[in-house]
Amino acid sequence: MRRKCQFLDSPVRIPHQGPRSATAISSVRFSGPFADSAWMNTFMRQMRAARSGLNRWVDRLAGEPAFVLGNGPSLPDDLSCLADHFTVGCNRIYERIDPTILVWLDHEIEANGGGEIIRGLQAIKFATRYADPMGLAREHFIIDAKQPPTFSKIVSPSPCRGNSGFRSVLLAYALGCSPIVLLGMDGKPGPDGRTHFYGTCKAWEGHAWVTERFQEKLRAVRDLCPVPVISCSHNDFFDYESLDSVLARLPAGKGRDFYRSKLR
Repeated sequence: MRRKCQFLDSPVRIPHQGPRSATAISSVRFSGPFADSAWMNTFMRQMRAARSGLNRWVDRLAGEPAFVLGNGPSLPDDLSCLADHFTVGCNRIYERIDPTILVWLDHEIEANGGGEIIRGLQAIKFATRYADPMGLAREHFIIDAKQPPTFSKIVSPSPCRGNSGFRSVLLAYALGCSPIVLLGMDGKPGPDGRTHFYGTCKAWEGHAWVTERFQEKLRAVRDLCPVPVISCSHNDFFDYESLDSVLARLPAGKGRDFYRSKLR
């Protein structure tokens, strides 16, 4: 269909997307003389953000420390010390802890038996619709993969296709958390060759681009994140600090019920 913009000299073509859901709006693409317009791209990002209910959570946890839990081989075996802290865990982190928020982008998790485990978690569940065929997530966020990695007070859409760790850092920042502490965010195999704490992920085998993309996101966190980032992970972008040392100088956690009350 064609819609006239009264302030433009030529019409803008918008493909029919069906119902006006956030997912439909996220896939709108302009063609014609304004397809590459910076103004038009900004307008569309703002419109997608306005349609996402997730953005009501911006700055709800202002000043609260956040622990982002990746699946890298340096992830500690015992995470019970984080039980009362605000945690954002990625993918199969449920094998170590029931986080405050669980974020998964891996569409194979539910298919391989993880779905029933996720169903029983207390965690607030975030996923893309593609990764959540069982409909377990409380919220589905939009991926805007064409945008470069950026930090903004927008929960969704997110410029982070294919990386749940970076998605989780962006989420913690949008919620107002500071500092952000990284655990299991390695971006590379460990000394024993494992790519993840649970072993070797098939998606990483023989695909150097997966590691390169993860490292690109870690570099973006180091260079662009506006709030302090502390790393308890063995990666190439941050100085390492032990979890015990970090916990000793941060305030005590306020418990799951407190954080959930802020994210309603």
